[in-house]
Amino acid sequence: MSIQFKKQGSLAYSYDTWTAGAGSATGFGQNGNTGENQRVVDTDPWGNQSLVWETRASGDGGADGGWNADSIGIDNTKLYRFSVWVRRTSSTGGGTFYFGTAGGGQCVIGVNNNTEQCNPYWNCSSPGSLTQNQWYLVVGHVFPYTYTSLDAHPDTGFWVTGQPTGTKVFGINQCNLGNDAKWGPSTTSTYHRTYHYYCGDSTTRLQFFQPRIDLVDGSQPTVQALLENKQNSLKSYSVFPEGGSLTHQRVVANGGTITEVGEWRIHRFNSTATFSLTSYKGDKLEVDYLIVAGGGGGGMDMGGGGGGGGVISGSTVIGPGTYTMTVGGGGTGAPAGSTNGQPAYHQFTIGATQGGNSSALGYTATGGGYGASSYYGYTPNYGYPGNGGCGGAPSGYSDGSGRSGGTGISGQGYNGGGGGGQYYSGGGGGAGAVGASSTGYPNGGAGKLVTFLGRPFYWGGGGGGASYSLPTGGQGGIGGGGGGAIGTTYGGGSAIAIGGNGGGGSPGTWAQTPGGNGATNTGGGGGGGSHYNSNNKGGDGGSGIVIIRYKFK
Repeated sequence: MSIQFKKQGSLAYSYDTWTAGAGSATGFGQNGNTGENQRVVDTDPWGNQSLVWETRASGDGGADGGWNADSIGIDNTKLYRFSVWVRRTSSTGGGTFYFGTAGGGQCVIGVNNNTEQCNPYWNCSSPGSLTQNQWYLVVGHVFPYTYTSLDAHPDTGFWVTGQPTGTKVFGINQCNLGNDAKWGPSTTSTYHRTYHYYCGDSTTRLQFFQPRIDLVDGSQPTVQALLENKQNSLKSYSVFPEGGSLTHQRVVANGGTITEVGEWRIHRFNSTATFSLTSYKGDKLEVDYLIVAGGGGGGMDMGGGGGGGGVISGSTVIGPGTYTMTVGGGGTGAPAGSTNGQPAYHQFTIGATQGGNSSALGYTATGGGYGASSYYGYTPNYGYPGNGGCGGAPSGYSDGSGRSGGTGISGQGYNGGGGGGQYYSGGGGGAGAVGASSTGYPNGGAGKLVTFLGRPFYWGGGGGGASYSLPTGGQGGIGGGGGGAIGTTYGGGSAIAIGGNGGGGSPGTWAQTPGGNGATNTGGGGGGGSHYNSNNKGGDGGSGIVIIRYKFK
């Protein structure tokens, strides 16, 4: 007997599939050019870090961002609710914010004037009317074609979160629709439209979040549930031969730090421990897993950035038992040049180390490759970076020729950036992107974006390489990578913890500064240390993490 899950309401669009980047997304065609449509990690209506759709107007006074979503079929005898969150983050409020729909087969009809509208909008107001940095939930409705009242739905309007309940702060401006709409007798489809339009400046920024179309049949989440972030609750059910029903799936399990987000129970392991599954209802338990290895250590003496820890994620089926969750430690950054009584700034034999492997449920993520140190002619790993889940990067104290970055493992991470010859190190590879090669700034590669903790975080960012000739070293890759030494460099954010900043100092000098450490439990690679010997240690890699989750209701 299997447990099945039924979504409350009929959510038409899967915004959970949005990925960071520019332009269109699956199910959402861009309005305006690609640069005007950006999906970025920012604060959502409840203070979490989530992917939001940001409009970046070019100032040409045309289409400035937003989407036309894919068309969906509808039942024109039913009531539907449309909604989206909107926020103005800029001090300027140029252009117009549009929120609307359309009817396929036949246009929709305004309920207060009984007139067809083939380009209908509930709202077309100035973004300047929105309080800066305040999220608003905007709601509109389309009634059955048989609806005869002239009244809008009481939930139609602009809402804000609050304690203990949310509040409708004002109504829609009605635009060309009048108030709400109803389907035409021949309407068969619709779609969601949210735009920023006609902006004459390039500074106004709007953000959109969680577009929805819900069938209003009693199973949909209420507006209050949307305001309280309870819109994605699932009902589980299973029918027994005797006709009984099971309201909730019961799972008895222990291990790690346990949290519950919606229908998910999450077990987070910051260090090696065991997960015990005692019992569950149904014939199987499917679990999702995220396994992040430790990041590689950064090199010293114009050191290369350490590679991020390998990242793997997926789902599998498990049964009752005890499972070991192994969390790899971060690799050690190369020690400073005066370590062990060896004063010469590039003549000693201790280098950075690879990050530790993490494993769970029969899957293993490989530790990040170490960043190289010092002159290419010395041993054991000077000049030549290590391979790993993500590759480390070569050092900048070279023999004048370039060197390739260490290699990552397909499905876990990417290669480190190459060294550009004399005085140019590379950035460590990340789980989501190759590290930068250094004739430009040796930034660490970006980590991989995964949403296992109920919000999106990057994992396994590469460490930044150190600088000598350039004004600054490389920035740590988003996902916890450490910054490289020299100038002002920062550790990679957009993660559960931020990588350490690289040490300061002036370019072209024997500055005595270390590389930044990769952030704990992110798999971030360590940043490369600077040229001189007194304090040029490479940054340590960040430890890994293991997270599993399953639907427990």
